[in-house]
Amino acid sequence: MAENLVSHVIKQLDMIIKKEINQEISVAEGVKKDFKKLFRTLTEIKDVLKEAEKKQFKNDSVRVWLQDLKQVVYDIDDVLDEWRSDDILIKSSSKQIDGVVVDEDASSSSSINPTKKVLFPSNLFSPFFSSSSSSKHHHDIGHRIKEINKRLDRVASLRSKFHFQTPKQNVRDLSCRVSRRTNVDRFLIRREEHDIIISKLLSGHDQGSSTQRGDHKVVSSDEIPKIISIVSMPGMGKTTLARRAFNDGRVKNHFNKRIWVHVSKTFNKKKVAMRIIGQFGGGGGNGNITITTQLVSWEDVRHLLNSCVDGKNFLLVLDDVWNEDSSLWEPLWLSLKRGSQASRIIITTCKESVAGIMGTTYLQSLGKLSTKDCWSLLKDYAFNGKGDEEREELKETGMKLANKCNGMPFSLKTLGILLYFKGSIKEWQSQLNSDVWSTVASSVVDKTVLPPPAALLLVYNDLSSNLKLCLAYCSLIPRDYYIGKLSTIYEWIAQGFLDDEGLTEELDLIGNKKFDDLEMFSLFQKDAENSKYYQMHDFVRDFTKSLSENECFTLTIKDTNAPQEFNHSRARHLYLLMEDQISTIPPFVYKAKNLRTLKIFGQILSVSSQLCHHLPCLRTLDLSGTSLEELPNEIEMLIHLRYLNLSEARFKELPKSMTSLCNLQILYLSRCRNLCKLPEGIGELLNLMYLDLTECHQLRYLPEGIGRLSKLRLLSDFIIGGVERGGCKIGELKDLNLLRGFLRIIGLERVENGDEVKMLCLKNRRYLHDLYFYFNQYTGCSGIDEEGGIGGEEEVDGEGKTEGGEKEAIDDGGGDTLSKRMEDVLENLQPHEWCQKLIIKDYPGALFPNWMRGHLEFRNFYHLQFLELSGCRKCVQLPPSLGKLHTLRTLIITGMDKFKFLGADFFGINGGATTSDGSFDTIFPMLTVFKLARMQNLEEWDDREIGTRIIDVDENFPNNFTSNYVHTSFKSQVLLFLVELVMMVSFLGLLMT
Repeated sequence: MAENLVSHVIKQLDMIIKKEINQEISVAEGVKKDFKKLFRTLTEIKDVLKEAEKKQFKNDSVRVWLQDLKQVVYDIDDVLDEWRSDDILIKSSSKQIDGVVVDEDASSSSSINPTKKVLFPSNLFSPFFSSSSSSKHHHDIGHRIKEINKRLDRVASLRSKFHFQTPKQNVRDLSCRVSRRTNVDRFLIRREEHDIIISKLLSGHDQGSSTQRGDHKVVSSDEIPKIISIVSMPGMGKTTLARRAFNDGRVKNHFNKRIWVHVSKTFNKKKVAMRIIGQFGGGGGNGNITITTQLVSWEDVRHLLNSCVDGKNFLLVLDDVWNEDSSLWEPLWLSLKRGSQASRIIITTCKESVAGIMGTTYLQSLGKLSTKDCWSLLKDYAFNGKGDEEREELKETGMKLANKCNGMPFSLKTLGILLYFKGSIKEWQSQLNSDVWSTVASSVVDKTVLPPPAALLLVYNDLSSNLKLCLAYCSLIPRDYYIGKLSTIYEWIAQGFLDDEGLTEELDLIGNKKFDDLEMFSLFQKDAENSKYYQMHDFVRDFTKSLSENECFTLTIKDTNAPQEFNHSRARHLYLLMEDQISTIPPFVYKAKNLRTLKIFGQILSVSSQLCHHLPCLRTLDLSGTSLEELPNEIEMLIHLRYLNLSEARFKELPKSMTSLCNLQILYLSRCRNLCKLPEGIGELLNLMYLDLTECHQLRYLPEGIGRLSKLRLLSDFIIGGVERGGCKIGELKDLNLLRGFLRIIGLERVENGDEVKMLCLKNRRYLHDLYFYFNQYTGCSGIDEEGGIGGEEEVDGEGKTEGGEKEAIDDGGGDTLSKRMEDVLENLQPHEWCQKLIIKDYPGALFPNWMRGHLEFRNFYHLQFLELSGCRKCVQLPPSLGKLHTLRTLIITGMDKFKFLGADFFGINGGATTSDGSFDTIFPMLTVFKLARMQNLEEWDDREIGTRIIDVDENFPNNFTSNYVHTSFKSQVLLFLVELVMMVSFLGLLMT
C-alpha cells in the first residue's frame, strides 16, 4: 500500500520540478531544493517497499515503520495538493478581468465578450486569489515542506536496520497480466452434502426425533417450516453450499418464493424482517430495503411480514447467523411459522449452539475437505487453460500446495486462481517455499480474530500496490453493509488510488478492472441477496482491518459524548453509524484534522461549519441518506474535496461557494427532490467528471455555463433552459464530448429549431448507449421498472406520485408550427447505431423522424434492446418494421391518442418480405416484454396479411413473451384478445408441426 502512496507523491513532485524548469510556475530557490530532496529520498525508499510490505506480517517493527512512513507521505500529498489547488484558483481568477470573460475555446486567439454575464468564484477575493497573499501562502507551504523533509529523513534513516534488499528487477504486477478470466465455477466437492440438503428441501415430513449419521443428523421434526442448519468453521464453504442449493433448478421450481438474507454478527429482527418483506415485494418491492428502522415499529413490521408469508411456500436462507439469544429469534420465528408446511429455512452458522436455539430440524456439519477433494478443487482453477505437458510438470508441486491449504475451500479456490497466472514450475515452487506458510499466524495484530489463511496472504503479496490500497480502503465498509461497485470505484478515484495507471484509459474503466480483479480472487463476493452488490468474506474483512490499522475506523455512535477508540492524529478514513437518537456529528470527529474520508449513516439535518474549519483535508464526504437540510457556505474551504455525495438531501439549493471546489470530481445529488436550482457558476468546477441529478424533480433547468465542464463523463440529466427561465441552451451539450453511458435530455420543447440540435451530432457518440428524449419538463420513470417488470398505469416517479405539481403544458397554441418545429428537433437527434435503449416521451410532432420511419434506417439499430414511445399524442403512425428489430427485448407503446390502426407495417412484413429460401422472416425474435397502454382510439388490427405469417414467429416467442395491456375501450379489448388468440394458435401450430 505504501508503495502506491509514495509513487503518487513522487509523480506530483516530478511534475512540479518539470513545470519549474519549463518556467510554467515560479518556485523560490529554497523551496525548489526541498522539493528535489523530497523526490530523492522518496525514490530511495520506494525501492525497498515491496520487501517491506512482505516483511510487515512477521515483523511488527517493519509494520510500525510502514505506518510512520505513510503518515509522512499523506502529509506531503496534502501539501502538494494544496499548492496545486492554489495554482488552479489563481489561474481561474486571472481569466476574468474587469467585468469580462475570456473565452479560450472560441478560437486560437482568446476572444473577449464584454456583454456576457461574469460569474466570479465565491472566494475570488480570498487570500488564494491575491498575488501578495498567494506569495505568503506559498511561503507557508515552503516552510511546511521543510518540516516534512526533516520527518521523512528520520523515517528514512530507520530503514537500514531492517536490511531490506533492493530488488534486482521489477516484479510484474499480477493485475498487469490479467488479460483473461477463469471460467471455472463448477461444484465438484460437497456433492453428497448438496444432494442431502436438496432432498431435505424437497421432501415431506421427516420421521423420528433424533437420529444421527456421520456429520449430519435429524434433530427434530415437529416444527414448521423445517429448518436446515449448515455448520462449520469459517472458510469451509457454508455459504457456497447454501447458494448452490438456493440456485438449484429443482429448488427454483419447488418454491414459489426464494429469499436470501445476510444476517452477520448483529441480529436485528426488524432489519431481517424488512429484507424478507422487500424480497416478497413489500416495502416498495426492493430487496435492498432502505427504510430506516427507527421510522417503523416492530408491530408494523410484524403485521406486514405476516401478510407476506401467510400460507406461502417459500425458501428462506439466513446466511452467517451468530445470534445465541433465543428471545431475539422467537418473534421472527412466530411470523415465519405462518408459511405453508412445504416452506423451508436454511441457516448457515459457525456455531452449533446457534443452530440449536433456532429449532433446527436437520443439521449438516462441514469438516475439512479430503486430500483428494483438495487437489481436485485446486487443479480445477490452477490448470484451467494449461496443456497436458504443463499440467504433468506442475502436478507434484500443486498437490503439495493443496495439502498446505488445511482442507479449506476458500484457500484452495483463492490459491488456485493465483496459480492460474503462474505458468512455470519455478513460480509454483516459489509459492510452495514461501515463508508465509509458517508466519501467517502472526499476520493479524488483533489476536481476537482468526488469522487469515496463508493463501490469502500469498495473493495479497502478489497484488499490485494500488490494488492493495483499494482493498485496504474497503475495510471502512461496516460488516453488515453492501459494497456498491460504481460508488466504490468513484471513491478510489477521489483518493487518487488509480492516478498512477497512466492516461491511456478512463479512470472509471481502470477502476472497473481493479474491482473485477479483486472479485476474481474472491476478495469481493457477489451478494446472494442482491447481485448488484458485493460483500467481503470475514477472513478478508478482518485481514484488511489489520492492514489499515489506525487509518480506517468504523464507529457506531450511541452517545456523542462517549469516549471512542479512535486515534485522532493518525486517522485518515472514518465511517460513522449513527444510532436512532443521534442527529449531530460527535465533537471528537473534529479532532481528526487529517481525515481524508468522512462517511455518515444516519439522520444529520445540518452540518456545522466546524466540519469545514477542522477537517480541511477531506477528499471524500458522503452524507447520502442523512436528510440534510442545509450545507454551510464554508464548504469552499474543503479545497481537497473530490467526492461529495448529498443524495436524498432536503435542501432547495446549494451554497454558491461550492463553485470554488476546484478539485471536485464526483457530485451525487440524486433524489434531492426539493432541489430547485444549481448554483450559477457551476461551470467553474472544471474537474467535475460525474454529476448525478437522477430524480431531482424540482430542478427546472441547468445553469448557463454547464458546457464548460468538458471533463464530464457522466451527466444523468441535461435540463434545457428557456428564454424566460434562463439557464443553459441545448447547444452547451455539444462541448460535453466525453459523456458515456446514459443521458436524459429534458425539456426539448424549449429548443428553438433543429439547427440547435444538429450540432450535438448524437449519431457520432457511440458511447452514449441509453438515450432519453423528454420533450416536457416531466422527468418521471419509464413504463417498465429497472428490474424489467411492468410498471404501473400512471406515469409517476419512483415513490408512486408526481413531483413538482402539474406537468408543464406544451404550448399548442402554435398548432402545426410547434409540431413541425419538434419534428425538426427529433430529426436531428438521431442516435448512434450502437444505441441500446431509446425512450421518447411527450413528443408533440405528428410524424416520427425519417431515421425511424425508413424501413432500412431503423433496422440498422442492431443493438437496440429497449424502446419506449410514450405520450406521442399527435402521431398517427408507428415507426414501421418494429418487428425487424432483432435485438429488441422490451417494447412500450403508450398514450398515442390519434393512433387507430395496427397493421402489417408494425411487424415489418408489409409486401410479403421473405428470406432467401422463400420462408418468412422471424419477427420480434428476442422480445420478452410488450406493453400497449392508454391507446384511446385504437380500433383495428389488420390480420389480412398477418394471419398466414404470424405462424412464422420464433418458436420461443410465445414462451418468453409477457404482455400487460391496459384497455381503455371495448374495441381495444376485443382487438387485444384477438392478438393473444392469434399468438396462442400460432404456438399450437408450431407444436403440431
